[in-house]
Amino acid sequence: MRGMNLSPLDIAVISIPLAVVLGVGLVLRRYLHGVADFLAAGRCAGRFLICTAAGETAVGLVTLVVALEVFSKAGLSLKFWDNSTGLLSLLLGLFGLVIYRFRETRALTFHQFFEMRYSKGIRVFSSFLNVFSGLLNFGVQPAVGARFFVYFLGMPPEFALLGWTMPTFIPVMLALMALSLLMTLMGGQISVMVTDCLEGLISMVFYLIVAVALLLTLSYSQMHDAMLSGAEGQSYINPFDIGGRADFDGWFILFGLALTLYTYRSYAWQQGFAAAARNAHESKMAGILSSWRGFGSSAMLTMISIGAFTVLHHPDFAAQAQQVKEGLAGIGNPQIETQMSMPMALGLLLAPGIKGCFCAIGLFGLLASQATMLHGYGSTIMQDVILPGRK
Repeated sequence: MRGMNLSPLDIAVISIPLAVVLGVGLVLRRYLHGVADFLAAGRCAGRFLICTAAGETAVGLVTLVVALEVFSKAGLSLKFWDNSTGLLSLLLGLFGLVIYRFRETRALTFHQFFEMRYSKGIRVFSSFLNVFSGLLNFGVQPAVGARFFVYFLGMPPEFALLGWTMPTFIPVMLALMALSLLMTLMGGQISVMVTDCLEGLISMVFYLIVAVALLLTLSYSQMHDAMLSGAEGQSYINPFDIGGRADFDGWFILFGLALTLYTYRSYAWQQGFAAAARNAHESKMAGILSSWRGFGSSAMLTMISIGAFTVLHHPDFAAQAQQVKEGLAGIGNPQIETQMSMPMALGLLLAPGIKGCFCAIGLFGLLASQATMLHGYGSTIMQDVILPGRK
């Protein structure tokens, strides 16, 4: 587990699609002519473009890490209830709530919409709240994403630099942040949306490849025995056993449903997608299609989670499970150990080429979500505080 365990095939699988995405982003710079292009892509996006791009940001790398961590604790027992959140989003999307009123105002940002509905003070206050929440978000998400690559690729957790010992995730995090910022500044919402869409298309193909590879690597009996390894009352399959869990119980499900309802169409970091639609109907249809796409992503994620879970819980993979345990022993942080156990297990399980596919999925998810957040959070102060103050 010391040293990046990527084969030349893995590197090619990662670097070639990444080069294509960056090339497309550079080409799209020619279409950036003004503020409306930077913030709303000229209001020319159709449903499939928005659906795929927004869907890729919604299943970013941090979402992947969280899903793996939750699965390591609750297995499939929570998945039964968790699907209700996606169903609620689909039903809300059918009514077109918020979408039509926001689109008819021609607002470029949610905060401008708040000024039209309420007052300029509400616009400024919500803008500062958005930026503050963005700073908190970027105090956590980039580090989690960087640690994923460190432990998935088996890189050393620390390295020596000019006599100082530095955690490996720090330079990895800075490099990924710089790449995300480059993609954001190349063409604003135009480059963010199109590259996110392209990353989403590539990721779905790679998801299928990884899922098929896992089905060929693991037998049904191995997955079956691993999922039934839970203690009495702590089943990883029975959905009615979640009440006895400390972290992911019934209150977790209810809170998730309430949060989905409360934050529906209010993510300021995704305001570019809300303003970029050609018309309100395209925006509504994009939301409906995105919900359906989410079910497919969830199925792929479940398959990957079962594979990592089997490595950690089945006797046939005791050697790999021991390697994971030894690799995480020196961290000293139980939370990080729990988060990184499943990614490390996948790093040991996946074959060359397949590992590159999964690494590319994580990389594209991180770039898509971080570029969208940088665009949504970063343009707020200039567009919603400074420029209105200067009239």
